[in-house]
Amino acid sequence: MQVMPDDGSVDAEFDPTSVEIPLPPPSQTFSSFDALFAFLQGFHRDNGAALVKRRSGNRRMVDGVSTVTQYWLICDRGHSRPSSARGIRQATTAKTDCPVAISAKTSQKLGWLWVYDCRGSHNHPPSLDPSAHAIHRRRTAEQRSLADRLVKNGSVKASDMRSIMQDVAGSPTFFTPKDIYNDRQKLKRAASTLSVGAGGLDPATGHAADDAGARASARASARVSAYIYGAATPIGAVESSSSSIPMTEPRQPTE
Repeated sequence: MQVMPDDGSVDAEFDPTSVEIPLPPPSQTFSSFDALFAFLQGFHRDNGAALVKRRSGNRRMVDGVSTVTQYWLICDRGHSRPSSARGIRQATTAKTDCPVAISAKTSQKLGWLWVYDCRGSHNHPPSLDPSAHAIHRRRTAEQRSLADRLVKNGSVKASDMRSIMQDVAGSPTFFTPKDIYNDRQKLKRAASTLSVGAGGLDPATGHAADDAGARASARASARVSAYIYGAATPIGAVESSSSSIPMTEPRQPTE
């Protein structure tokens, strides 16, 4: 995010820490929480910040279905920094204990439309690029599916994968080459695990994997896929496809 003076020229002495992140405008009504969240996230992305969901609650029966009617959102720079007590390992963190909190709710009185209420002010400067926030770097379902196919192709480099995925996005993308490289490695490990689960050789021992090991490997692969994609393959489906030894008819004794 490049900030320019009113005359349009770039100010070489500009200090980005002097810029305050604005709060969203007063709430309009939204047809769903997803629409509300997309609006707020887009506003924060364009102003050098990001939101994450803290918790949800206040379930009510809506058209016969138990439905969450309130969400609490916070700045992704929220939460306290790690303790400075001695003996506790310190890690680099972007957390600033930012106090910004947003309540999003719906009710029968509102006609089940959604509204939000903002509290607090950001205590940190805006980020210079949306890629500074993990939530803005998330890949879409279409991009994740494409990444899976490209990895299975086996001849596409990580840098080329990123370009291809950006070309098919149809909208701005903020994931980094490192994100694609990490996804690529996880997908390769998952594919390797599946090959073991399908009755191949165990790379650790050089011997054929047994049936129990195959099922365990398939479950591990499903969990890796869930970690990358955010939706797990049904374990039962994985296990049924990874059966390593077909059943045969028992031999009848000869007279």
